Amino acid sequence: MRLKIIHWVIINQLVFILLLLLLSFISLRNFNEIDRTVSSIQRLSSKVLALEKELMASILDEESYQKKFQVLKDPDFQRLYLKARDHSDNLIVKLSEMLRGEKEKHLLETINKCHVTYTKLITGEHDKKGKADPKKFEDRVEALIRDITKNLELLIAESELGIRKKIDQIGELTVRFHRLSVFLMVVVLSIGFILSIYIYVQLQPPIRKLIKGTRAVGEGDFSCRVEIGKENELGELALAFNYMCNRLQELDNLKADFLANMSHAFKTPLTTVQEAARLLLDGAAGEISPQQKRLVEIIEADNRELVTMINEVLQVSRIETQLSEVNCQSFDFSLLVNEAINRFNFLAEKRNIEIIKNFGEALPLFEGDYDKLSQVVDNLLENAIKYTNDRGQVKVTLKTVKRGSNNFPMPNNYILENGRNYLGLEVFNTGKPLEDSELTYIFEKFYQGKQKPKEKGTRGSGLGLYIVKYFVERHHGIIWAEGLKKRGTAFRVILPCDFEETI
Repeated sequence: MRLKIIHWVIINQLVFILLLLLLSFISLRNFNEIDRTVSSIQRLSSKVLALEKELMASILDEESYQKKFQVLKDPDFQRLYLKARDHSDNLIVKLSEMLRGEKEKHLLETINKCHVTYTKLITGEHDKKGKADPKKFEDRVEALIRDITKNLELLIAESELGIRKKIDQIGELTVRFHRLSVFLMVVVLSIGFILSIYIYVQLQPPIRKLIKGTRAVGEGDFSCRVEIGKENELGELALAFNYMCNRLQELDNLKADFLANMSHAFKTPLTTVQEAARLLLDGAAGEISPQQKRLVEIIEADNRELVTMINEVLQVSRIETQLSEVNCQSFDFSLLVNEAINRFNFLAEKRNIEIIKNFGEALPLFEGDYDKLSQVVDNLLENAIKYTNDRGQVKVTLKTVKRGSNNFPMPNNYILENGRNYLGLEVFNTGKPLEDSELTYIFEKFYQGKQKPKEKGTRGSGLGLYIVKYFVERHHGIIWAEGLKKRGTAFRVILPCDFEETI
């Protein structure tokens, strides 16, 4: 059974949790070991050291009181001596219970033997009341005190050394714990990174395919299908996406068939109406009054607009069924543009719009479909005049463009080939520029911009620029629009002069 995305996510999370629990367990164990060592130093070692120092002070007190009693014979000093002796005995007993090291025990045992001998010697001296040789007695007492203090100093030094060793042990534990923590952290991050990369590698290709398919559908290509081959949520999403594309393609075909059939059905009667209107205007049915002539002109003009729209719909139908062929011939592109300008001069002069020509010198012969490119120029000129204010300007620029010439604006996504001639056509009109939000949709089917034509009743079907874009791309060119702030709008076309058919 193939794992689904949710299963991979759960596995990834569980591995992270287990590794973190392992890291926490090892950390707690090391912390407990450090805590035990610190507690041992605080409770036992420090107490032992304090008792040893207290024993040293008590032994010295014994010696001091014994000497004072020997000289002064004051019973108070004897009582203080006995009290110090008993206290020393108690401290030796406590230390014997607390010490763990063999060396420390041996030193304490030596101290205890010397202390017992010292006590017996002092007690015997009191009992004999000076019968012993005083000089010999003092030497022996001092020798015992020196042995006791020397061994006590060794015992204290040993205890301090033990404390330092435990502190060093804590340092070693800390370093070891730090290294282990870093190692485990690296392991956790590495495993997490590897799992994340694996999940990314599993998810990225199908998601890329879905993104590409979604963009294709957004651009109107309903024939796109996504094949993932996975039995998980993405596979189900791909199936749903393909089902959606199938339904959209069916609906688009139904719409295209409907528009084509309706256009064919309307075209014949509308053509008949247009011919009848022309015959009436020509006086074929007799002379008509000026008022009647005005009404017939309105009928003829509106009918012409309808016929144009229907022709555009039929052209889109041929484009989508890939029945639109390119009939190549060589011609002078400047003549094509001049003819288009002559056709629209009357419309421009009626609104006092000036058409300015800016043609480059020595334009090469162009190879392409004259009729289709003529329709491209006609549409761009007609739109420019439609959206130009009265007494405005329309500027038509035509230049030879080569790679590196820098004499014509170029888009970033179109690269000119070395040694190949191109034509650059720009149709610029003054007035309110296109908004940036419209540039993405201006060449889509049925899209009509936010601006309204300056002449009432001249709004089109929204298919003209879509057809223009198709004809330009059919000639391996590119078309784009740009809104020039506070100046107007420019439509620019780049076309290779030599047409090469692609299969």
